[in-house]
Amino acid sequence: MSESLASGLRKSDALHPKLKQSFVKYGQRYHGKLVGEELAIQTAANLLILHTMRGVVCFNLVFVARVIYVDRQTLLEYEQYSKECIEEIEQFREEKEQEINRLRRKLKVLKLVEDDMSKAAIRARAKATESEP
Repeated sequence: MSESLASGLRKSDALHPKLKQSFVKYGQRYHGKLVGEELAIQTAANLLILHTMRGVVCFNLVFVARVIYVDRQTLLEYEQYSKECIEEIEQFREEKEQEINRLRRKLKVLKLVEDDMSKAAIRARAKATESEP
């Protein structure tokens, strides 16, 4: 990749002279001594590609970390919401169980009252039939 970029920079006469000169200076500064123009441009192109790739990697790492953080936050919010819903359902179920138990006790009392009333009615009829001559 850097080979094709450096080749294009070396062969292109349309390249602005100041840009070409800055590439040469950068490449020579990297080597620490005077080197040929082609080697300096090749080195500068390699470094340009390297720094660009590092920038892309850093950007992607930050992006992925942000996505993971947002996903984690969303997951935590969802779990909290789920817990709240489950607690509400449990509370509703307990309330209904208490109501059912209350109604069962009431029904049991009503059945006892009904049994007492029917026994009393039977006794009353029995007394009425005994008192009739």
